[in-house]
Amino acid sequence: MLARMWALQQAAVFFTLPEGVLRALARRLRRVRIAAGEMIVNQGEPGDSLFFIERGRCRVVVEKPPGLVTVAVLSEGDYLGDGACLLNRPQQASVYAQSECIVLTLDRQSLHAVLGSRHASVIEELRKVADQRFRAFADTTLQATWGTLLHEATVVGVYSPKGGSGGTCIALNLVGSLSRRYPGQVLLLDLDFPYSHSALLAGLLPTTCLARVGGVPPESFEEVLLSTVLYHAGGPMILPGALKPERAVRPDPAHSPGRGSRAVGAEERGRRDRHPAAARHA
Repeated sequence: MLARMWALQQAAVFFTLPEGVLRALARRLRRVRIAAGEMIVNQGEPGDSLFFIERGRCRVVVEKPPGLVTVAVLSEGDYLGDGACLLNRPQQASVYAQSECIVLTLDRQSLHAVLGSRHASVIEELRKVADQRFRAFADTTLQATWGTLLHEATVVGVYSPKGGSGGTCIALNLVGSLSRRYPGQVLLLDLDFPYSHSALLAGLLPTTCLARVGGVPPESFEEVLLSTVLYHAGGPMILPGALKPERAVRPDPAHSPGRGSRAVGAEERGRRDRHPAAARHA
């Protein structure tokens, strides 16, 4: 039971629920072991369940003739299947187990039975996340920018010595302006610990963060890291540093992506805009 509750609490939309509600959901979860390489959901098919990844990594791919495009790599604490389950749309992508996985399934009927009208806001947030993912995955050209984000880049830091939302607003305005000039090349890394509000202020619902991917094996780190990036319809990309205060820990320097990057501690409050093209205009 504790392991199932932990898996639910890792999902950003669920961790604010009362313990009693989490227990009720956990009792309805069904644990399934998936072998490496096995398909979990198939693009184009209907679906009525959410899948919470308790262990392992999954690759999300969209069929784009003449081949397949990887749009995300999900790991422990992530969930999938929300588009079909909550928006009643066919599965937008196929999901394969990249390693042996243990997933916890929750069907639509159980979700609504437990949350009901008392927690209707949670279901609405789940729908918003599902729609957010749907729009991001639909434009597979976004994935072509992944390599750009791993190269050297100009870094602009915005600091607020007294705290508050002033620094966040400045950073969002800056990244919005730059992304109009350099679409697909601007990333806002929100390191305002212990809370990262830039995604919420931009109208996006974060589902994971930089702190969560610290334990990912080095060979998969870059793909998983890039899968945590949120895409705004206006062009900017946002990467939250941490979703919970307890996750605001010092990142491992060995996992710093790209040359010229450096580890940033939780005490360094700021945002970083990594922008390859801006170096010529600084």
